[in-house]
Amino acid sequence: MDIRPPARDVLLTLKASLNTAFIDGRADSSLETRPMFLRNAPKEGEKFLCALEEELKDCTSFSISVAFISLSGVTPLLQVLREAEKRNVRGRILTTDYLGFTEPAALKKLRGLKNLEVRLFRTSEARVGFHTKGYLFRHADGVDHLLLGSSNITGSALTVNQEWNVKLASAANGEFAKSAFRNFDALWNARESKALDDVLPNYEAEYKVRRPILRNAVGKDAVRQAERLNPNKMQRRFIRNIERLIEQGEKRALLISATGTGKTYAAAFAVQAVKPKRLLFVVHREQIARQAMKSFRRVLGDAYTYGVVSGTTAQKDFTPSAVFTTVQTLSRPDILQRAKAAAFDWVIIDESHRSGAESYQRIMATLEPDFWLGMTASPDRMDGFDVYALFGHNIACEIRLQEALDEDLLCPFHYFGIAEAVDLPFEERVDAIIDNADYYGYSGSCVKGLIFAKDVKEAFRLEAALNARGLRTKALSGKESINAREAAIARLVMDERESGDVHEAKQPALFEGIEVPGEKEAVPETGKLDYLITVDIFNEGVDIPEVNQVIFLRETQSSIVFIQQLGRGLRKAENKDFVVILDFIGAYDNNYLIPIALTGNRTYNKDDIRRELLSGSRVMPGAATIHFDEISRERIFKSIETAKTNSIRLLKTHFEMLRRKIGRRPQLTDFLDHASIDPTKYLRSQGCNSYEAFVAKHFPDVALKLSGDEVLDRLAGLARIGKGLREAEILLLEAAMDGCSAVLAEAKARNAQSSCRQIPDADWASAIRVLTNAFTQTRDAVMPAFMRAVFLEPNGAGDWRMHADWRKRLCDEPDFETACREYLALMRRLFEERLSGHEYRDTAFCLYEKYTYEEVCRLLNWPRNLNAQTIGGYAYDVATKTLPVFINYEKKVDAIQYADRFLSDSVLMACSKSNRSVDSVDVDRFFKRGAANAGNRIFLFVRRSKDDNEAKAFYFLGEIEAQGQPIPVSVPSSNAKPGEFNAFEVRYRLETPVRSDIYDYLRGALDGDLRTD
Repeated sequence: MDIRPPARDVLLTLKASLNTAFIDGRADSSLETRPMFLRNAPKEGEKFLCALEEELKDCTSFSISVAFISLSGVTPLLQVLREAEKRNVRGRILTTDYLGFTEPAALKKLRGLKNLEVRLFRTSEARVGFHTKGYLFRHADGVDHLLLGSSNITGSALTVNQEWNVKLASAANGEFAKSAFRNFDALWNARESKALDDVLPNYEAEYKVRRPILRNAVGKDAVRQAERLNPNKMQRRFIRNIERLIEQGEKRALLISATGTGKTYAAAFAVQAVKPKRLLFVVHREQIARQAMKSFRRVLGDAYTYGVVSGTTAQKDFTPSAVFTTVQTLSRPDILQRAKAAAFDWVIIDESHRSGAESYQRIMATLEPDFWLGMTASPDRMDGFDVYALFGHNIACEIRLQEALDEDLLCPFHYFGIAEAVDLPFEERVDAIIDNADYYGYSGSCVKGLIFAKDVKEAFRLEAALNARGLRTKALSGKESINAREAAIARLVMDERESGDVHEAKQPALFEGIEVPGEKEAVPETGKLDYLITVDIFNEGVDIPEVNQVIFLRETQSSIVFIQQLGRGLRKAENKDFVVILDFIGAYDNNYLIPIALTGNRTYNKDDIRRELLSGSRVMPGAATIHFDEISRERIFKSIETAKTNSIRLLKTHFEMLRRKIGRRPQLTDFLDHASIDPTKYLRSQGCNSYEAFVAKHFPDVALKLSGDEVLDRLAGLARIGKGLREAEILLLEAAMDGCSAVLAEAKARNAQSSCRQIPDADWASAIRVLTNAFTQTRDAVMPAFMRAVFLEPNGAGDWRMHADWRKRLCDEPDFETACREYLALMRRLFEERLSGHEYRDTAFCLYEKYTYEEVCRLLNWPRNLNAQTIGGYAYDVATKTLPVFINYEKKVDAIQYADRFLSDSVLMACSKSNRSVDSVDVDRFFKRGAANAGNRIFLFVRRSKDDNEAKAFYFLGEIEAQGQPIPVSVPSSNAKPGEFNAFEVRYRLETPVRSDIYDYLRGALDGDLRTD
């Protein structure tokens, strides 16, 4: 068909993009049209899925030809495909029957979209292979985008596999685009390409025959791999820690590991390493006991003899060297005494979060093994029982959700945040729930879903409404008996082909061991269930691997509960490739907890939460994906804006949680070790200028013994540099604390011997100014709090030593030294984990790290600090010849609207301060005019909003160079005349293109996409 040629400026853009990509990588061009190499690298914010989604959002039509399509590949695209359908974007998708890999369920899902036409190329008729992977997109500007390479539409190919793809842009009349579309049209119109409705029934029949053969081949390969069973990375870490604890004489330890991550195998590998003579494994269900025995036998082989002791075993035999038993049987007094007499070296308590129950307590009070190992996914108890204390606060290993996903230990999830229409009548709301549940679907032959309602009343109301619409659901509350719950779960996990009564005696006792006084027997029910509806009784302690869809119809009030409920669907199961999570999001204050829970980032940094929310699937490990519709995203942004992430209440809560977990006053590095809140939040909290001041004020029972305000003021000085942004201060303080009489010489010697960046003299001089308090401006309003923060003094021999007052305090107050070393440990840890080896060129900055005004002045080696008002949008330091440019890219409506904007990932347009002309000294400095400015260096720092009181730092984006000439502009000003040029714009080229996820985040804010007002 005839394609309108693009405008001249678009053609120039294309030529510039080709020049950047293939001739001169330093040349400016638009990122939108620049050829790009695409791969899957989630840790670096790259997934082919995200590139595909971006094209589907912006195109006017698309044509896709891939060899294979699976439901795991279609499902994460469902939201963007539905949005394209609403915009009436037409699409053609051509796939094949090659090797019988394409899934009929995926084709049916695509067929349901009105804007899509799907055809199946019959390779059996063509007698040739078909292995294309091409995604072709038309755009309104006359430019076609093409994604070509190795990725099919499968979950792994779009997210985690090693795939090579390229993004190309071509004028629609260009030969390349014409050839691609001609070839697609030829395949689309080929005799072998069949309309889906014509061929799907036959292909589905063929698939049902071929699929078991393929699965059997995969299964045999899995068996061969299993025969060479070895511990994974996390299990090896667990084994090392267990061995270390035993060497230290510890008698108890706790393994915290997400459901489905291989706790049983981890325990077996630990037994293999430590080699206890006799072990006892305690579980809450006989079925799990037998499964555990099978796993241990696979790992340990003939090194042990094996036996099960349960209510159904006739002989309660404890003579085998590895016995697997249930808590119900073991807790019986006579059985327990026999177990005690058997003298086990190791006792392993599975699901040890239940160990506060009387039966578990009786067992642990009676048996006397050499070592207790507890295993649980959720040690934090709502009933107040301290599981951590029971196991000596010895956490041998903690395997978190994101780590488990990255290691492919869990079933991938596809999360969809859907705006809940809270103003709809109940019946219409139910219809919306059903519509979305049907559209986003599930993995497997039939739905096996859990619905978490906001309260019991709503749960039973939903049951009635859903059943009236033909679904098979059952609501459960805490009032139902354990047997009734077991029967309901058994009905849920049935396949459609199963029929007949569900007899309780034949079902696994999923809740065996939970003590519920006074419960009554329930009459068994029959028939397959689609959904179980509950409030919170399935948060923990229930193992239903078959669950393939989870629906949230309640406010997220706790990230811990969110993960517990999400985890109900994360265990792997046969014929389950992924789990769909549907979260209906209302206008709740706590919505900011959703991205925190999903990404595992518990720093509570608002800017990080926003960026990760927008990054979505890019930051998720493994094949997991995250999607939010526009309204739900806006609701979360609004919640982030109003969230109090620096509140004393939040800080106290995390302090208390960590204190209970480790059994002592947390040190600052403990917050890092246990993935808790960002410890630097404690360095400057409300009314407290140091961590010790916070603890003394809010937790005096565990506060260090310090003499008073004078000492706290000294520690406030350490807290002020506690982020560990530069190694020079750290080395100087370490040398001083070690008692060196020539601190600078010693610090330089240590730096020379290390493999870290060799610190230049200017950095050492700057660090000395910081540690002698010369850097802090005397007009600074907070200066009185830091008057005593002088760490170093001259040693009389041209070097420095610890200040006499500090030496005296260290001698007089042991806890003062403890506090000082805690800060040093935090600085060292933060520097080595985040910054060391990543410094930008010859500076102490790191790309994409965030810095405050004060930190920028310090790391640029300025003689003194300047306050924010003095700096404004930029400031120049004559001594260092450095000029940092600070951009606030989202401003108040009534603020001066400078035209700061990215033109590409390498080009920024920025406006000067008001009342500046093109002949001003600022222009000379930016454009390096004259000998005095020849060596100037300009650095770029960008943040989202100056109005966010909790996110005061700027992203460092590297060095920039002014290009061309300054452009005079008019900006609103109190003394500006109408039409007068009272400022100027500068076009800057970034030496390093902005990383794609950061660029998209900042550009979205610049274009107004993130506004929530």
